[in-house]
Amino acid sequence: MKVGYVVRLKSGGPQMTVNQIFSDVATASTIECFWFNYDEVRLHGNFAPDALELVNES
Repeated sequence: MKVGYVVRLKSGGPQMTVNQIFSDVATASTIECFWFNYDEVRLHGNFAPDALELVNES
C-alpha cells in the first residue's frame, strides 16, 4: 500500500483513500484512510493493513 491508493475494507464498505501509513517496530502497522459518507462529510479511520484490499479503478 502507498499513500494515494484507493482501498476498501475486505468486509465491504466505501472506497477510501490511503492518507498515511504508520509503521512502528513495537506495534502493528496501521493505515489512515479518508472517505466521504452519503452526506459528503469527510471521515477518517485507522485500519490494519490485512483488513484492506486495493480497489481496481480501471
